[in-house]
Amino acid sequence: MSKTQFIAGPNGYDLAYVYTDNGGDQNPTVVFLGGFRSDMSGTKALFLENLAKEQGFNYLRLDYGGHGESGGKFEDGSIKSWAADALHIINELTNGPLIIIGSSMGGWISYVIAEQISERVRALIGIAPAPDFTDEFLDHMNTEQENQYHSEGYFTAPNEYSDEPYIFTRTLIEDSRECFLLGRGITYDGPVRILQGKLDNSVPWEKAQRIKEALSSDDVEITYIEDGDHSLSATNNLSLLKSTLMNIMS
Repeated sequence: MSKTQFIAGPNGYDLAYVYTDNGGDQNPTVVFLGGFRSDMSGTKALFLENLAKEQGFNYLRLDYGGHGESGGKFEDGSIKSWAADALHIINELTNGPLIIIGSSMGGWISYVIAEQISERVRALIGIAPAPDFTDEFLDHMNTEQENQYHSEGYFTAPNEYSDEPYIFTRTLIEDSRECFLLGRGITYDGPVRILQGKLDNSVPWEKAQRIKEALSSDDVEITYIEDGDHSLSATNNLSLLKSTLMNIMS
């Protein structure tokens, strides 16, 4: 695994990243954006790094503020600040065209970024992308969580991937609304590929179609995986991710 490096971020803390430089800007740089409370050392992020070394393309993986090895407090973050973190690293470290792969929350962030630098983004690949997900948790709060949210400014919920619970802060909920996309549409006209598991317990598989309808692009393809979960990290799912990326790059 390559060595983690750090760069001063736009929100007052250092940001961690790993950049695999295979030389030259003739091929797009592939950027991986992870999900909520995940980090750049996950299965998909490292799979893509190995693929980059095998296939010879440049590759960037990173941690948002309060995630992984980056500085900052998770409780201070939102889609707005994390998108700014990711865009800052991308602008500082890469040149030329990009292919952005976003997993879950990273899919939402990839759409936010693509609207800002659409001239550089050759394609987007979403792995169970989850735009506008933050308000959805408010609809499922129980009485205890509602009381906690109103009295303490946050509420917690079980995390199926860790013993540490998810923390949903008022900052996360309110600031992320500035990045909502589905209601107004997503202005991006390049190729978009969406991989969505039918057994996803975090993102309803029907959301993929809503994303397609929200995009301005005419080149949007959804691949549904009948036995796919939310992470889509199984061997067959990674093979699908590889073939999707290679087809986009060809």
